[in-house]
Formats: sequence, C-alpha cells, structure tokens
Amino acid sequence: MDLYVNGRKSANSFDAGQYVSDVVDVVRDDVSANDDAILSLTCDGIDVTEDQIPEVWGRAIADVTRIDITTGKPDELVIDALEQAGTQLDETTKLKKDAIDQFGAGATTDAVRTLGQCLSGWLRVNDTINKSFSLLGVTNENFVREQGQLAEMLKPVMTQLGEIKIAMEAADYVTIADILEYEFDDVQNAWSGCIDMILSHTSAGSRPVMQTDPG
Repeated sequence: MDLYVNGRKSANSFDAGQYVSDVVDVVRDDVSANDDAILSLTCDGIDVTEDQIPEVWGRAIADVTRIDITTGKPDELVIDALEQAGTQLDETTKLKKDAIDQFGAGATTDAVRTLGQCLSGWLRVNDTINKSFSLLGVTNENFVREQGQLAEMLKPVMTQLGEIKIAMEAADYVTIADILEYEFDDVQNAWSGCIDMILSHTSAGSRPVMQTDPG
C-alpha cells in the first residue's frame, strides 16, 4: 500500500494486518503538531465521504493499493465554506420572498418549486455549519465544549423546518406562506449567529459574513 500526503509519498510503513484507520491515526498525529488536520482522503482513487468513513476505516491495508490524504489548516477551509454558506443564505432569502409572493398570488406550482430551491439551499447551509463545527473541533478542544450552545442556537431551525414539512404534507399553503413571512426570521438569525460564532474561533475573528435581509 502506498500512502501519499499532500501529493508526496510518505516514508511511513505499515503492516498488512493494519487498517486504514491506523494510517489515518498516524497521519493525524504527524500533522497535529502544526495544528493541521486531515481535510480529505482518497482510497484507491475514490474520495471517501463522511458516511463511508466507518466502512473504509475498517478496511485492511492488504486490500488497499493507494491512499491519498490532504492535510491543512481547518481555519482556511472553514472560513471559505462559511463565507459560501453566507452567500447561499442571502440567495435563499431572495427566493423566500419570491415564494411568499407566489403563494399570495395563487401561483402554487411556482411557489412550491421556489420553496424547494429554498429548502435545498437551507439544508446546505445547515450541513456546512455542522461540518465546519466538527472540522474546527479537530484542533480546538475548547471549541468542542460549545456544542451545546450551537445546538441551542439551531433549535428554531428544526422547529420551523418541521412545521413547513407538516404543512407541505397537508398541502396547507396558507400556513407555509405565513411561516415564511412571519416566523422564519428566527431561523435565518439562528444560521447567521451560528456562522458568526464559528468564525469567531477562526483567524477571521468575529465578523459577519453576510448581509441577510430580514423576512
């Protein structure tokens, strides 16, 4: 098995009886001294996604030809991802207004389509926040202790998205429009607050990354 870290072949050697998880542990220990972390892993040319980790980590090295690992500063990746999430949130704010107008005009088909775009964007923002928190926690133990605060900040998100789901299943478009227009500010403020909270633990410092219009 050949191991490449940031494009360079590693001098580390492993026994055939070891596992991919052992390789990951060695590389993680090597880079942690510089406050770096593992940012991505490719196994035999296939990028390993988060949901594949348990399966891939358990693979024997004897069954693997090549592992490529990319390392770097979590800060840099997190800042970039959260800035993109801020842009995404701005875009969905505009789409939300369009959906409200479409529901109000009785253009239900268009409104549902626009709402679908909003939901896709909101889920990406939420996913980015959670992944950024996890990644930053790799090299910042103090930050991990704030997981409860993050969960508390995201409570309005789960509440309102759950209500929208129930209303969608009941085809209750009046309720959906009301939630979007009168109750969704708390959700967007929650996402904005989470982004700023996470950024405050990076080299970016505490600064807003978006100019989101309310409602």
